[in-house]
Amino acid sequence: MIEIERLANRPTRYELAVKHTDGREYLLSYCFRKTRRTILNIAYKFGPELVKLTGTEDITFAKKATAGATMGEWKIVWTGRTQRNAYSEGELTFILNVT
Repeated sequence: MIEIERLANRPTRYELAVKHTDGREYLLSYCFRKTRRTILNIAYKFGPELVKLTGTEDITFAKKATAGATMGEWKIVWTGRTQRNAYSEGELTFILNVT
């Protein structure tokens, strides 16, 4: 509850995750904007971890920025949750804790 109180009166951040077709899902970041540039910046920041997890360096962006991007069988997507929702409902495992 302390984390949620700390977020009071702060701008909304949206949850960005990487999801596999088999249902595995890991947290990449909480971001202010849902743009291709945001996805690209996060993919650059966690490049080695994403390549290790997905097995590819190729990233393909969807037509709509809010639809995310694809790396092999993995999708980088906005989950539809905010940081507040994630704290109250349960956070995803962070990508650095997996690779």
